[in-house]
Amino acid sequence: MEGAYGTPSISFGGVAGDGTGETIAILDPGDDTGMVNSTASNFSTSDLAIFDSYYGLSNPTFTKMGFTDTSTPALTTTLPASNGTNGNDIEISIDVEWAHVMAPKANILLVEGNPNFSDIYSGVYAVNAAASSMHIVVLSMSFGGAESQLGSTSEEQAYDAYYFDTPGIVYCASTGDSGAYAPGTTTITPNFPASSSNVLAVGGTTLSVSANNYSSESTWGNGTSSGSSGGGGGGFSLYEPQPTYQVGKVNGLSTTARTIPDIAMDANPASGVAIYDSVDYGVGTGWSALWGGTSLASPLMAGLVAIADQGRGIYGLSLLNSSGDSGQSASNPNGNSASLDIHNLLYGFGNSASDFHDITSGSSIGPSNYGPTTGYDLSTGLGSALATKLDEDLVANTDATESWLTGAATYNTTTHSMFVTGAAKIGADPGSAEPIVQASTSSDVVTLDPSSGTDIHIQGISLTGGASAVVTSLGVSRTVSNYHLLVVGVTGATTAPLFTIDSISTLDMTDNDMAILYGSGTSPLTTVNADISEAYDNKLWDKPGLTSSIAKTMPSVTALGFGEASTLGFSTFDGLTLGGNAVVVKYTLVGDANLDGTVNLADYNKMLSNFNATSGATWTGGSFDYSGSVGLADYNDVIHNFNQTLANVLT
Repeated sequence: MEGAYGTPSISFGGVAGDGTGETIAILDPGDDTGMVNSTASNFSTSDLAIFDSYYGLSNPTFTKMGFTDTSTPALTTTLPASNGTNGNDIEISIDVEWAHVMAPKANILLVEGNPNFSDIYSGVYAVNAAASSMHIVVLSMSFGGAESQLGSTSEEQAYDAYYFDTPGIVYCASTGDSGAYAPGTTTITPNFPASSSNVLAVGGTTLSVSANNYSSESTWGNGTSSGSSGGGGGGFSLYEPQPTYQVGKVNGLSTTARTIPDIAMDANPASGVAIYDSVDYGVGTGWSALWGGTSLASPLMAGLVAIADQGRGIYGLSLLNSSGDSGQSASNPNGNSASLDIHNLLYGFGNSASDFHDITSGSSIGPSNYGPTTGYDLSTGLGSALATKLDEDLVANTDATESWLTGAATYNTTTHSMFVTGAAKIGADPGSAEPIVQASTSSDVVTLDPSSGTDIHIQGISLTGGASAVVTSLGVSRTVSNYHLLVVGVTGATTAPLFTIDSISTLDMTDNDMAILYGSGTSPLTTVNADISEAYDNKLWDKPGLTSSIAKTMPSVTALGFGEASTLGFSTFDGLTLGGNAVVVKYTLVGDANLDGTVNLADYNKMLSNFNATSGATWTGGSFDYSGSVGLADYNDVIHNFNQTLANVLT
């Protein structure tokens, strides 16, 4: 599995992609007595330890917990009744052991409900409640039932909102093992919770390997007999409307309904895996092969999600979710970010051969229109994960010096503009030498449609609404004569884009600058002032938000100053017209009130004219320590750097 899907080659800036620091939650029925906590004295003889020893895997931090079945369920150390030999432990072995294979350094949390699973959704709620404290980034659910049991759109969306809408969690669910049908029947029905627009629906394939390398994949299905012979689930939701992330992305199969699966992994038992389950197969003789089903596919995908979030953490990016881009407010009352929705990213990559194995052969999982084809299909969704590239793209590393943009875009070679119709990422792709869309000159402009609600995330800065960006030409080193980093906003817009600095992320400005550009309307200066002053009070450069590698080494000399263009006298920025109340942020010397790169008499006079003032005491008024007043410390800052230029200081 590792070799076929490419997980050993995942790397984030030289750090192995193995799930370190992240927690995979797995929800299953009954207590598996063969699985014990990794802190227990008898862990070395437990099923997971024996499995790990055979495959040469390091032991994870493994924890078993139950949960309360109350109005506000919570995790508890009290475990449910044991399963005995009813077969539930087979499911647990598949889920735990093979999620661990895909993300060998991730923590594993096994959450156990009653053996009959009557309390199943209380378990989901309990996981959600513990997500932040236990750093749970993905929940794998290898269970489901006919969606028709829910009865209505409002009922399903109530489940979406209550159980599958926690920020920072991706919910993975198996689509079932009966193709397009209810098990043992010819009744066409999708599985819930996989059918939820807030859940990543994981279907099944038939995997072929050559030694430890990927050879090929086909569908897992048997046409109209899939309901009795087995096949990866797929089809059209009865109640969920087509989510935003699927609009125009599902090969014309539907324009009104959610379709599943989203992605697929190995599930055919004939190409499946071995498990170690001492409860069902005996202590010392607990090995059994071959096992599969989409119960295998879901934990495999959960492991890849944990690795992606590990990489995002390395680069200071926010955690992924699976509920931010359904397009239905009733399904997302928490207002989770669409730009962080894993569906949005996966469908944004399209049927990329570098991210997915496009599965075009094999039998249908139901009627003929449920069969494989080029691009998205109801048998395997977008295809299976080509993990090395896919996980690195899900991270969207913005640490590199090359500038990239992902998302549906058209490029105008005359105006050097790119019009983006979907969610976009500007940054760098750590896994490939070629950009998806590449800026060709330092004055290229990326434009987002202000009416589309498009989100753009640039390493710690989030913008919603219309936005544009100047992208530095590739290969140009950042110097004092190459100040510009990006311009955000749209000239002439009536409102400023939403501007926030992530509490856990940073944008390293080095020696570059930024302008927040828009027309009339409320100035974003107050928001920017609050964010930046929190980051730079007393020039310590030790708070979340914007940072500067150079300023950290010279905190008494350099800083990021900011002010409105009309106050600073700026009418243009890198060739683009600025509105008078556009906010300019420039890397410069402490004491440079007018942000021209030199501390001189003009700055001295500006500081003196506002001495002892508290009203309007911003950087441009002489308050260089963001204290809200102009005083002796600001006077000393000007004197300390008087007649210095930024170029001289940096060289």
